[in-house]
Amino acid sequence: MNFFKRHKNQKGSAIMLAIFTVTFVIFLATEISQQTIMEYLTSATEIKKVQAQYAAQACLRLNLLRIKGYQQATKALGDAVPDMSMLDMIWQFPLSWPPTLPKEISNFDSSTINKTVGGSLLKHQFISAISAEGGKIDINDLGSPAESLRTKTKLQLLQRLQTRVLNGEDAFAERYANFNFEELINNISDWVDADQESLNGGAESSYYPDIRNEFIPPNRGFKTMQEMHMVAGMTDEIYDVLTPQITLYGVKGINVNQAERDVLLSLFSSYDPQVADEIVTEILKRRNNPELGGPFRDEKEFVGFLGGFIDTNNFNDEENKVPLFFGAELNFRISCIGVSGKMTREIEAVVYDATSVKARLKEALLKDIKENGANPECQNKTGDELFECLCADKPDNERKTCINEKKKAAQKQDQSNKQSEPLPPGPPRMIIQQIK
Repeated sequence: MNFFKRHKNQKGSAIMLAIFTVTFVIFLATEISQQTIMEYLTSATEIKKVQAQYAAQACLRLNLLRIKGYQQATKALGDAVPDMSMLDMIWQFPLSWPPTLPKEISNFDSSTINKTVGGSLLKHQFISAISAEGGKIDINDLGSPAESLRTKTKLQLLQRLQTRVLNGEDAFAERYANFNFEELINNISDWVDADQESLNGGAESSYYPDIRNEFIPPNRGFKTMQEMHMVAGMTDEIYDVLTPQITLYGVKGINVNQAERDVLLSLFSSYDPQVADEIVTEILKRRNNPELGGPFRDEKEFVGFLGGFIDTNNFNDEENKVPLFFGAELNFRISCIGVSGKMTREIEAVVYDATSVKARLKEALLKDIKENGANPECQNKTGDELFECLCADKPDNERKTCINEKKKAAQKQDQSNKQSEPLPPGPPRMIIQQIK
């Protein structure tokens, strides 16, 4: 009897042990499976991220190629092109992969394109956009050596903020109705100018009492747009209003054929806001419609067009004149988003034509020298009369040397302006690239 009981107990223990073992194995297998699945999913996600980044990089290279083609076309054709907007299409048209086919395309063409896409090594998607930086206000021009450019940039920024308050009916207009925007713009200028004296009075550092750093403000141009948050008096709301209209990579003036509505409005700060809005509407209508004339060829044509709506005698006056450009765009912002499954990676880059921007700044400086000469009468003189006028305040023994020096400088600049420098080899120069 005891034998049977003992055998039964041993059998029951063996069954319990077997059940426990099976349960443990199942639990262990489940845990291992879950870890394996998690590792697989993590690996798959990382692979998707890499694939998305490579798609974005492929997109960037293709867009650099587009800009290079545009630069070569404008360099080779120049004034021979009756409508510059024809060349602008090289960089303006939307680029995505796989390409979006228009509804009007034939079945044969559609089939051919789809076959080509299917045979491509690029198996992932990207979307891209290129925008012109020349159509924005360069915030670093507040520290320009050209006085006219500094003054006009300040007025443009001030006008945009004040107009937002005067014309707006949103919370921003109500909250900033009594805000001193001029003091804020002065603080931005103090951030980039070379001296230590604030335009608002006193030392620049006195406006940053909580920052114990002798290099604040740094007295150099902004390196990133986000740096503006550090300027005394800057708020997130004002920053959000300004950033769509400003850049750090401008062309030392405004490209009228690329500027957005708000930037164009800043050119008419001395006019009634409603009149200014109507003028800009007409400019955009003309600029975007080839049948109405399309983009403006030069300043003479632009001012002539404005003459149909306003008295242009007070437009962009000489005292605070901002340089206006109508030729080929120089600087671009490229935005590329690569897509792989549900993962995306974004690359943003800026292409900067430093040589052309430098030439434009030289032109503005020479104009300042002429307009701010010792004798105001020099402004309307040319040739030898101009040089003699600019050196009229020199002693007799120094006047001849002064005239010769100014002649040589003018000849050198004229020769520099006439020379057609070849495009540098390789892709366009990028000065900033961010991966998000």
